[in-house]
Amino acid sequence: MNRDQLVNDIRNGEVITRVDFAGVDLSGLDLSGAVMERVGFAKANLTGTKMRQSTLKDCDFEGANLSGVDVHAATFDHGNFSGARLDGASLVLANFVESRMEKASFVKAKCTVTGFIKCKMAGADLREADCDRGRFVEVDLANADFTGAVLDKATFFRTDLRTTKIGPKLNLTIFFEVNLSGKDFSKMELTVCQLMQADLTNANFEGANIKQCNFKGAKLVGAKFTGATGPLCLFVEANCGKATFAGAKLPQSIFMDADLSIADFSSANLEQCILTNSKCMGAKFVGTNLTYADFSHADLDAADLSHAKFFRTRLHQAKYATAQFSSRSGILGDDEELAEAENYKPPY
Repeated sequence: MNRDQLVNDIRNGEVITRVDFAGVDLSGLDLSGAVMERVGFAKANLTGTKMRQSTLKDCDFEGANLSGVDVHAATFDHGNFSGARLDGASLVLANFVESRMEKASFVKAKCTVTGFIKCKMAGADLREADCDRGRFVEVDLANADFTGAVLDKATFFRTDLRTTKIGPKLNLTIFFEVNLSGKDFSKMELTVCQLMQADLTNANFEGANIKQCNFKGAKLVGAKFTGATGPLCLFVEANCGKATFAGAKLPQSIFMDADLSIADFSSANLEQCILTNSKCMGAKFVGTNLTYADFSHADLDAADLSHAKFFRTRLHQAKYATAQFSSRSGILGDDEELAEAENYKPPY
């Protein structure tokens, strides 16, 4: 089958199946609306080709040149794009399902609202790609490179990103149940990002801007937030044991039900923070600004609060018998009426 026959059959609504175009020049063709199955394009030249709203299953693009291709709203099921070039391609609204994309190149590709579902993208190059609202669901991204990529509102779900290059700016990016342990986010911009239930063990956020980030249920054991700026952050139910927040600016952040055991908040700004029901055993709050902070029902046994700044700081029903204080001036103790209401048991 030659170029003209291919275009003609697609326009006539024919299903293209079991045809091999390996090494063939198909550049600049309009193949929009195509339905293909088990078609071979290995090392073919498809630069500038249009395959908008096409459906391709079990097709082989290994080593093909798809630079500048337009696959708007197309679906690729079980495709092979290993080593393929998609630089500058328009993949808007396209979906790639269980496809192989090892070492494929997507440099400056437009991946807006593009879905990558259970794909193998180890070593893929997505530098400066526009992945606004892109979706990476259970994708192998080992050693992939997103340096300079736009990841606004992009979603990474159940993906291991420990060896993936990301940055330097993230905005509204979602990382859910993602492995980011040991990741270096130091001095990066991570505004309003969602890192819920992520593994961030020993991650480095030193000097980073984490304004309004959500770390709910995240594993932050040994993480470093020294000098980080993060007002209005959520650390609800997070495990921050042995984490370092020294000098961090986290006003109005919420640490409800968080494990802060042996964490270091020395000289941090925790003004108006909510730390109710938190576990702060052995934690350091030396010189910490705790103005209007709420430790109701928190466990502060063996915590060090020496030289901390207190002003209307709530320790209602908190455990702090073995905690260390330089002064307790500015601390609000138990609210007896509230305690009575909390402990009330109906007679029936």
